[in-house]
Amino acid sequence: AAMAVVGFLQFRAGIDLAGLADHIPGLQGNAELVSIQDREGFRRPAGTATHPIEFGCVIALVLPLAVHLARFDGDRPWTRRWLPVAALAMGVPVAVSRSAVLGAVVVAVVVFAGMDPKDRPRALGAAAAFVVAVYATTPGLLGAIRNLFVHAGSDTSITHRTSDYDVVADYVRASPWLGRGPGTFLSNDYIVLDNQYLLSAVEIGLVGAAIVVAYLVATAFLGRGARLRTADPAVRDLGQALAATGLAAVVTAFTFDAFSFLMYAGLVPLGLGIAGALWTTERTGTPDREPARVGRSGVVAP
Repeated sequence: AAMAVVGFLQFRAGIDLAGLADHIPGLQGNAELVSIQDREGFRRPAGTATHPIEFGCVIALVLPLAVHLARFDGDRPWTRRWLPVAALAMGVPVAVSRSAVLGAVVVAVVVFAGMDPKDRPRALGAAAAFVVAVYATTPGLLGAIRNLFVHAGSDTSITHRTSDYDVVADYVRASPWLGRGPGTFLSNDYIVLDNQYLLSAVEIGLVGAAIVVAYLVATAFLGRGARLRTADPAVRDLGQALAATGLAAVVTAFTFDAFSFLMYAGLVPLGLGIAGALWTTERTGTPDREPARVGRSGVVAP
């Protein structure tokens, strides 16, 4: 949420709080970072990430967990639970990124599918209100995002990705099973592959690429497994939120070399660890825990 606020200030006013990191004693920049880019006439922020795509995708992956906490963490006041959700939600469109939108759509579909039917109208109303708010406060932003998809066929960022397929096929044919070696396909010497699965296929082969897919999908399977093992609404919702995070990671990894960005690459195993802990807890049983009861406000009742 803090990163989303930094990104929003970059987008709205061109204020780059991330630049304050240059003044931390003892640290020295080792690469040139551009926190604010331009796209479709809008500032395109990176927040505290290294690129706007990473910024948008990380926010999309965290969003379902924030929604879960907002609904079920009854120990915190309403504002402390929902303001982070609002900040993260706003971070998705201001990233002006197809990847962020795709990740958020996957998250929305999975979370919505796991909701109690009586909560779905309220969720749809909140989503509609959010879209209207973006439309009213930032004219042209929704149209710019729509154009990213409508004109994708002529967008150089898309054609650049698809033009890599033949080159990747040649490298994979040269060493199909185990690849040419981890970390050997450097962008300075070869080409930038904006697709983690293609990069994995080149560097660690088809065997390694299959393991990467399993690694990303595992969070979703563990989350769903935990959900199916309990009747506790809070645990069931957390399992579905983790499934949303995992599936969003699977989809967004198609759109950029995800593991080359350390914030994204670190978030994936964090989600996997949480999902694994939840699945193990539910599998072994926790008889000392009282099942949560959700009141009308969506807050857990003791």
